[in-house]
Amino acid sequence: VCYLLITKCGAEKYLESFNILSILVAALAHDLGHDGYNNTFHQQISSERAMTYNGISVLENYSAAFLFRILRKKENNIFARLNEE
Repeated sequence: VCYLLITKCGAEKYLESFNILSILVAALAHDLGHDGYNNTFHQQISSERAMTYNGISVLENYSAAFLFRILRKKENNIFARLNEE
C-alpha cells in the first residue's frame, strides 16, 4: 500500500528520497517476525516475547528489534552508504 501511494501520488514532489526510503523500510518491517497472535495474547500467556519487552508493545518492539538485528549485519545494512545529512 505504501509503495502504491508513493508511486501513484507523486510523493517525490513532497518528500525527500531518504523519507521515501524510510517509509518503505518501515512498511516492510512493520510485521516482521509476526507470529499471528496479538499483544494481548502474548501478555496473557506471559510468552517469551512479552517477558522480553515487559508486555509493552510486544510485537512492535519485537519487529523493531528483528529489523535492527538484520541491519546490524554489514551485508544487510542498506543505510551504510548514506551520508549523515
